[in-house]
Amino acid sequence: MSLKRGADSSPARSSKRRQILFPSVSNPVTPAKTPSSVYLFPSSPSTPYPLYPSDSPSNPFGRTRTLSASLPPKSSFGRHLPLRFQFFRHGMKRDREGVYRVVQVPLSYNLKHVKTLIAFLFGGQPEKSPDEEDEKTGHLFEIRKNVVMYSNLYKPGTIKRSETSVRLSSARDPYRFKQEWDYGEDWRDDNDDDDDFDEREEDQLSEDSEDGKEEARWEAEEDYTLGHVWKPALGGEVPDAKTAIVYFHSSLSDTECPIQVQITLHKGTIPSRTGAGNSPYVFEARGHVYLSPLDHDELDPEEDYDEDLEMDIDPAAWNEPTNAFAKFLIESAGIPLPDFSQSKGLSANSTPSLVHDFSSPSRITDPFPSSPYLSSSSPVRAAYSKSSPLAFSASFPQYTPAPPPAQRKRVAYIQKRIERSKRKNLAKPDNCSDGEEDSKPNSTTTVEKPSGPRGIDGRYLTRKEAMRIIGADDNVAEV
Repeated sequence: MSLKRGADSSPARSSKRRQILFPSVSNPVTPAKTPSSVYLFPSSPSTPYPLYPSDSPSNPFGRTRTLSASLPPKSSFGRHLPLRFQFFRHGMKRDREGVYRVVQVPLSYNLKHVKTLIAFLFGGQPEKSPDEEDEKTGHLFEIRKNVVMYSNLYKPGTIKRSETSVRLSSARDPYRFKQEWDYGEDWRDDNDDDDDFDEREEDQLSEDSEDGKEEARWEAEEDYTLGHVWKPALGGEVPDAKTAIVYFHSSLSDTECPIQVQITLHKGTIPSRTGAGNSPYVFEARGHVYLSPLDHDELDPEEDYDEDLEMDIDPAAWNEPTNAFAKFLIESAGIPLPDFSQSKGLSANSTPSLVHDFSSPSRITDPFPSSPYLSSSSPVRAAYSKSSPLAFSASFPQYTPAPPPAQRKRVAYIQKRIERSKRKNLAKPDNCSDGEEDSKPNSTTTVEKPSGPRGIDGRYLTRKEAMRIIGADDNVAEV
């Protein structure tokens, strides 16, 4: 029986970073007596560049899939936390143990890594893009405090009652976007009253509730790590057993009763491990289930896909090879494969900037015209000739891939706030008349301070008062 999907089910993707190997410093290099420029003609159909622009044009402030598809740096196993992942599905009968996994997870994992780890442990589909989620079918994390657990003799790994302190979701976070702002141009016709109501509703999300209890705050799952959940563990102390994580996974088949995965501290003993790593390690596993239903095209008629809730599974199914989760994480990044139907006939010869006119005397400039240490047979020159985009024909797509739906929602959110701010500024009446503006003192005009002799009371004297005191005639001209 196939227990989980293979990590190498999707074709390997080409590297996005071009590498040029330079010759060793110890290798002797003879000066070359060659002209400063040479003709370069297409000679190789291969290209070191990606055949499709995966994230072009790039946006340094937008969503980057590079970090979400990579593991954090390796850390000591002493900074890995043993957690119990308890699986719950509405209508599924369970015995005392239920379906669970005991996994040692690095504290540096963020909640986005944990979401992928749950799919990795419970038969999720890495081919499904997380950007296809919406406010109804999107996933949700809740950080629970003051957790009270059921007895291990009754329901081990099951939360009896708790309080939600933090919520995390890239699909349901109200601070990222709102449902009524998604797509369409209807929001341009909204009046200011509705906009003010939306602002008040958004501000109330961070305020305390009426009964005095602190309202759960929203955090970004890309920045919130397991170290934030169990802070004492970062300092080598015993983590708080009254803290837990509850993950909600909604499916299209059942949006009313989502699947729950309760993540709590494992209270049992596990074998000690020495060294460092950044991959999860499974110690115990029970119950063969699928987090997401399988598509018909994925079903193998020779395989048995029936779930077994009481099956003991060998942990080697996840621990071998050691980079199994890293491969699964890359597949779960949701990067679509390129469509070569539009770019199959395109080449460097069809691009105006890459067309070489054989009748023209212009020549392509050598990238190393003045270096006397590079000959025509130098590996650097040879590497450049093979890697230069002007030296071979390459295929590029006709269109840049569209941004994911979640990013479009975020852009629509920001666009509405900008348009609303512009409308409010234009609607403000100009109550200040021209006469009032003239009467207002100019902030740039400097006011001259009074000067001259002072009286006994410290008051500045006028000219007449000063002349009267000294007994001079007031008609005397000023010096």
